Amino acid sequence: MMKRETLLTLAVAALLVLNLGIMTYLFVSHRPPSESEEKPPKGKKIDELVITRLHLDEAQQATFKTLKREHRLTMESLDREYRDVVEQYFLLVLRTSIDAARRDSLQRLLENLHGQKISTTFRHFTKIKTICSPKQQPAFEQLLPELSRMMLPPQRKPREGFPNGGREQ
Repeated sequence: MMKRETLLTLAVAALLVLNLGIMTYLFVSHRPPSESEEKPPKGKKIDELVITRLHLDEAQQATFKTLKREHRLTMESLDREYRDVVEQYFLLVLRTSIDAARRDSLQRLLENLHGQKISTTFRHFTKIKTICSPKQQPAFEQLLPELSRMMLPPQRKPREGFPNGGREQ
């Protein structure tokens, strides 16, 4: 019969080999995708979706790309302004007393900027609709809900352990 120490040594060695095998499998089989395997950027995916689903011809594609560039520039400008106002808003916390009028003014400005972003995107969709032929209009109507969902930020998962899933009541 084996000594107790020998049995324990063999068990530890077997567990070590098993652990190394599992770790090797995890690293080899679940490697991150290479640059060539990565998903296309969100904007590229939307472009391809619009062009393929609406069957845009060359002229329509050129117009679409112009509209997209204009929309992107406007949205980038609004995003920069929004970030600046958010920064000013949260800097109010550092003051010994919070100026309620300034806080309310910044909140209204943030709401206004958010509204401008939504209105800008609405006008962008309207312009895309105008470049569609009557035959393409039904495809546009089917595509619009999907496009609007793609442009929304991802929905957060509720936090566990909090009443109402972590949301305010």
